[in-house]
Amino acid sequence: MKNKIGILGGTFDPIHLGHIKMAEAVLSSIDLDEIYFMPSKIPPHKLHKNVTEELHRCNMVKLAIEDNDKFVFSDFDLLREGPSYTADTLTMLKEQNPNLEIYFIIGGDSLKNIESWYKPEIVMKNCTLLTIVRDDVDNTKMTEIITHLNSKYECKIIPVNMDKINISSTKIRNNLVFDRNYSSYENILSKKVFNYIIDNDLYINSDYEIVLAKEEDRAEVLKLYKSQIGREFCPWTDEYPSNETIDFDLKRDALYIMKNDKQIIAAISVEEDEDVDNLDCWNKNLFPGGELARLAVLPAWQNKGIAKIMLLFGMKALQERGFKSIHFLVNKKNTKALKSYSAFDFHLAGECFMYDQDFLCYEKEL
Repeated sequence: MKNKIGILGGTFDPIHLGHIKMAEAVLSSIDLDEIYFMPSKIPPHKLHKNVTEELHRCNMVKLAIEDNDKFVFSDFDLLREGPSYTADTLTMLKEQNPNLEIYFIIGGDSLKNIESWYKPEIVMKNCTLLTIVRDDVDNTKMTEIITHLNSKYECKIIPVNMDKINISSTKIRNNLVFDRNYSSYENILSKKVFNYIIDNDLYINSDYEIVLAKEEDRAEVLKLYKSQIGREFCPWTDEYPSNETIDFDLKRDALYIMKNDKQIIAAISVEEDEDVDNLDCWNKNLFPGGELARLAVLPAWQNKGIAKIMLLFGMKALQERGFKSIHFLVNKKNTKALKSYSAFDFHLAGECFMYDQDFLCYEKEL
C-alpha cells in the first residue's frame, strides 16, 4: 500500500501562517498520510537574489510545524546540487521512494504559469497537483486552465478551496527591518518563528536603504512626485510639490528617500506645520507634535508594503527629533489610507477643512 504524501515546497523565507493554513486546507479536503514541508535549496526564480541561509529557514519551518503530527520537515531538496527544479525533485523522490503517492501543493497563480516551468510534463507525470483556489478568485477561469492541462498532459489536478490570505514573505522581511514588535505580526507569523527571527537577528537589513536626500537626488525625487499626479485622492498638481518644496526640505534635512542600487523607490518628509499644529483637536499634552508629509511610492512598487515601511521610519525619525506625537491629515474619502492608519493605532482626534479638502485628523503618541 502506497503512502499518500503532500508536498509543500518553497523558500520559506520566512515560513508564515499562510503556508500553514494552506496545508491545513489540504488536509481537510484530501486524505493524506502526511504533508512534507520541503524548503528549496536555490529557487530557480531567485537565483540572483539573497536568500536566508538554509539552517535558519529549516529551523523556522521545524518550529512552525511541530504542533501538527501530520506535518513533516523534509530536507530532500536541500541535499542535492543545483537549482531546485520541481521536475528534478519529483523524479528523484519517486525513484528513491517508489511506494510514495505524491500530491504536490501549488497556488492557483502558479498553476496558471506551470507550462513555463522547467519540464512541466515531468512535473505533472510524477504527481497529482493540488491547486489552491481562493474564495475571491473566478473559478470559471481556473476550471478552464485545469481542463486545458488535463487534455494536454493527461494529468490529475484537484482544486482545494480556502479563504483568501493576503500574506507575503517579502513584505514580512521588509517590515521586520523597521518593526520588530510581535503585535504587528501575530496574525501572520507564529510566535515561535517570530522569536527565532529576533533571537538570531534575521531580516535586519534589506535590499534598499532609507537615507536623507541630497541635492543630486532632486531631479529623481521631483519625477517621483510627478508620478503620483492623477492618483485617486491625490491633490498634487504640476505646481505642488515643486522644486521649491524640495529646497525647503533639503535645507531642513527633512526629506528621506528609500533607494536601491538602481533608483529612488519612495520618499517622505518630516516637518512641523504651524497650520496643522494650531488645530483645536490635538492633545496638548502630546506637544510638540510633528507631521509626516509628501509620502510617495513609485507606481511599480506600490502594494508591496513600502508605504508602511516609510511611515514606520518617519515616526522613528520624528521621535529621534524630540517630538512627542505625530499628526496626520487624511482625506475623508481615501478609504485605503484610512484603513492603513487604523492598523497603526492612530487615534481619530477630529475633522478639519484645509487646502480645499475635508480631512480626518489622526494623532498617535510616539
